[in-house]
Amino acid sequence: MNNNFFSMMRYLRDLGVDAYLIPYTTDGKSTLSHFIPENDTWDFSKWSPYVLNPILPNGRIRGLLSFFHRGRIKEVFDNYDVIIGTGFAPAYAYMAGRSLDIFIPYSFRGEFLHYPKTSNFFNAISRWIQSYCQLQGLNRTKIICGIDHKERIHFKKNGLKIHSLPIPMLYYEEPTSIPHHLVKTMKCMQKSNFVVFSHLTHGWKNQGFKSDIKRNDLLIQGFAECVRDYGIDATLFLIEVGFDVQASKDLIEKLGIGDHVQWLPRFSRKEILELLPYVNIGGNALSGLFWGGSGWEFLMKGVPMIHNLSNAYESDHGLDSLPPFYNVSSIREISEAIYEAYTNEEKNKAIGSEAKQWFNANQGYGLAKTYVKLIDSILNKVVLPEVTYNYTFW
Repeated sequence: MNNNFFSMMRYLRDLGVDAYLIPYTTDGKSTLSHFIPENDTWDFSKWSPYVLNPILPNGRIRGLLSFFHRGRIKEVFDNYDVIIGTGFAPAYAYMAGRSLDIFIPYSFRGEFLHYPKTSNFFNAISRWIQSYCQLQGLNRTKIICGIDHKERIHFKKNGLKIHSLPIPMLYYEEPTSIPHHLVKTMKCMQKSNFVVFSHLTHGWKNQGFKSDIKRNDLLIQGFAECVRDYGIDATLFLIEVGFDVQASKDLIEKLGIGDHVQWLPRFSRKEILELLPYVNIGGNALSGLFWGGSGWEFLMKGVPMIHNLSNAYESDHGLDSLPPFYNVSSIREISEAIYEAYTNEEKNKAIGSEAKQWFNANQGYGLAKTYVKLIDSILNKVVLPEVTYNYTFW
């Protein structure tokens, strides 16, 4: 998710590992165009020698056609002592006749393993072959790192062992200079008495998958209620990205809070991280699921966030600890959380500070060092138990 492997590669290189990133040819396309390395660093020239040209697509028909060019895949794989992969990597390793060393799935159920039923014979055969190759590759994979309880259960049904280990999500780099458009936004935020910021894609009305539903509507309604009931002098900053941008604009107009809302263009992650120090409270996804990239960004920069994580989902993850955040489940609770942050600045800052400390303890270099240990265990042919590293986070 969110181009994590570029973060992983940079951490590993900082720790002395001769690591390289090989993107898929399909990475950064269409709606995922902002998840490319250039949008995640202010100095791509520093890292570009270690970001190699993409060779293989992430699955699909063209990925299957690679079966007829297995020598090419093997040639790529044989250049490296250890291969860490996501997506269709297990299937490619199977095609190349070798084991994938570490697999880190990006989907809850494991990608390319399950598809909805289709009446199209060609699609059905194609999907079956993809699933078969992926499962064969997973059966040969040395280490699988899973982060979701349901995901672990699914893999175990196929006799696969899982190591409970997340992936380093963010790698922060100081900018060499701040572009004008970003300075302009910073000044706009500085002029605001109190900044509520949400850089989520707008998806709450027309999306069909629960994992894609951000419930931006709840944040907008909670903010509107706080403005109406408590009379706070605050500005809600939103990013103009997503299927439901117009629906969000219509809702804002209906609620009569247009004067309290500021729309911003899409920013890259490196730009978002520079804006966060000017934010008083962040609005994250409110559909009850675990936070994604935006939540990690709030935590890294110490921004108190409004988020909804259901008790059932927390239990499914088996979490031993959580960072502090405003865990809300209704419009009223969102309104009250914003008002609490607005009126109790000291407490709000403490929440952000503790969240940043939690991030530093459970992510970043500490986590990356664990992957170095995994790599060493593979090179030294050490047999690991099913669960080796029990981070406090998991």
